Amino acid sequence: MSDHDRIDHLTRVELEQKLRQREAELAILTGVQLGLAARLEVQAIYDLVGDRIREIFDPDVVMLSTYDAATNTVEHRYAIEMGERIYAPGHLPPGGFRSQVIEKRKPLLENENVAELAARLGQPTIPGTVTPKSWLGVPMLVGEQVTGILSVQNLDEENAFNESDVRLLQTFAASMGIALENARLYEQARHMAILEERQRLGRELHDSVTQSLYGINLYAEAAAGQMSIGQTDQVRQHLMDIQKTAQESLAEMRLLIYELRPPVLEREGLVAALQNRLYSVENRAGLKHSIKSNLAERLPPIMEEGLYRIAHEALNNTLKHARAKNVQISILQDQTTVIMEILDDGIGFEPETACREGCLGMISMQERALLHGWQFKVDSAPANGTRIRVEVEQ
Repeated sequence: MSDHDRIDHLTRVELEQKLRQREAELAILTGVQLGLAARLEVQAIYDLVGDRIREIFDPDVVMLSTYDAATNTVEHRYAIEMGERIYAPGHLPPGGFRSQVIEKRKPLLENENVAELAARLGQPTIPGTVTPKSWLGVPMLVGEQVTGILSVQNLDEENAFNESDVRLLQTFAASMGIALENARLYEQARHMAILEERQRLGRELHDSVTQSLYGINLYAEAAAGQMSIGQTDQVRQHLMDIQKTAQESLAEMRLLIYELRPPVLEREGLVAALQNRLYSVENRAGLKHSIKSNLAERLPPIMEEGLYRIAHEALNNTLKHARAKNVQISILQDQTTVIMEILDDGIGFEPETACREGCLGMISMQERALLHGWQFKVDSAPANGTRIRVEVEQ
């Protein structure tokens, strides 16, 4: 083999190696994108990205930090050195290289004389760690605002990182910034939903239970007056009315008390939350119930929340209006779809008439499904029960 052929062969081998490396990096990045799309808890986002950065860069140190412009401080949410977790709690001045990244809103790559430069810039050192030989950091941006810094370090080698690594780390930062903003908006929406739910509970407490207690008081006064003049038949009827109204009020109170409990949904997932609801409310109301599911793992939080709220409203309607003896829930998943159905054997109704007359429960379920882009269908007719079906494309 001539020298020229040998050079061509080495060039092809190097290109093939680089191509395989880039394919592996792309596969990891794709996995990160998919993983971030399913995560709405902030620390889980940091942990996922930090672990994947370690896979691609194989650095000695990875640090992912938030930045608070109001206080000019950073908080290290993910810090690994030589495979060991570093704990640096609290909000700290950025200093040194991180201050440079924040001020310029651009990546910073230092591959030579890092210790000398770090000392000159006042680079803070976490106790128990050492100054690296190579340091690369990029900003995490939302618009023009720096919201965090991603950095990787090599403790033993100079020139450990290059411009290709800079672009790759920037890709991680961009994906992570979007995921964290989504998580922030989700949390904001969740707090608004909690506030709206509290206001709704207050209205229901006033509109249903308070009115029922007022009715009981009127029946009791009427019964006392009729007792004094010996009208026992009317007294007996008023006592029956009091009993019926009290039972209805008890059912309403059970619903309200259940809704005020800490949610099982967040801790244990959709199926467990619905099982808990059926046992706590429907079981005590004498309504027979069953639930079946083939879910092998938990669904994304937004999907669990939406499906739970629809099922919750459907069960409330069944309990209050359907006069059902049985209710069944099924949640079935295949490769592309999740389908939830709630079926009761109650008196049924005309769905179109209910919507025209402004049935708030039905409207609420439809609006929630529409918000998520899900298919929502109600099958019901007088004396034929009700089936509510929600179909979610994954």
